[in-house]
Amino acid sequence: MKGLAFRNRAVFLPAAETLVVADLHVGRDENSGVEFPLGERADL
Repeated sequence: MKGLAFRNRAVFLPAAETLVVADLHVGRDENSGVEFPLGERADL
Protein backbone atom coordinates (compact mmCIF):
# COMPACT_ATOMS: atom_id res chain seq x y z
CA MET A 1 0.00 0.00 0.00
CA LYS A 2 1.55 3.20 -1.14
CA GLY A 3 2.05 5.95 1.42
CA LEU A 4 1.71 3.77 4.50
CA ALA A 5 4.53 3.22 6.97
CA PHE A 6 4.32 -0.05 8.89
CA ARG A 7 6.18 -0.90 12.09
CA ASN A 8 5.97 -3.79 14.53
CA ARG A 9 2.76 -2.65 16.23
CA ALA A 10 1.84 0.52 14.36
CA VAL A 11 0.92 1.98 11.00
CA PHE A 12 1.10 5.63 9.95
CA LEU A 13 -1.42 6.95 7.41
CA PRO A 14 0.12 10.23 6.20
CA ALA A 15 -2.86 11.35 4.10
CA ALA A 16 -5.06 11.25 7.22
CA GLU A 17 -2.21 12.35 9.52
CA THR A 18 -3.10 9.34 11.69
CA LEU A 19 -0.99 6.93 13.72
CA VAL A 20 -2.64 3.62 14.67
CA VAL A 21 -0.95 1.78 17.54
CA ALA A 22 -1.85 -1.77 18.61
CA ASP A 23 -0.49 -2.96 21.93
CA LEU A 24 -2.97 -5.49 23.28
CA HIS A 25 -2.86 -6.79 26.82
CA VAL A 26 -6.29 -8.46 26.83
CA GLY A 27 -6.41 -10.94 29.68
CA ARG A 28 -2.90 -10.07 30.80
CA ASP A 29 -3.55 -7.11 33.06
CA GLU A 30 -2.31 -8.89 36.19
CA ASN A 31 0.91 -10.04 34.49
CA SER A 32 1.68 -6.91 32.50
CA GLY A 33 3.38 -3.74 33.66
CA VAL A 34 0.26 -1.65 33.11
CA GLU A 35 -0.10 0.87 35.92
CA PHE A 36 -3.54 2.11 34.85
CA PRO A 37 -5.77 -0.76 33.63
CA LEU A 38 -8.48 0.33 31.24
CA GLY A 39 -11.11 -2.18 32.36
CA GLU A 40 -11.14 -4.21 29.18
CA ARG A 41 -13.18 -6.99 30.77
CA ALA A 42 -16.30 -4.83 30.84
CA ASP A 43 -15.88 -4.00 27.14
CA LEU A 44 -15.36 -7.55 25.90
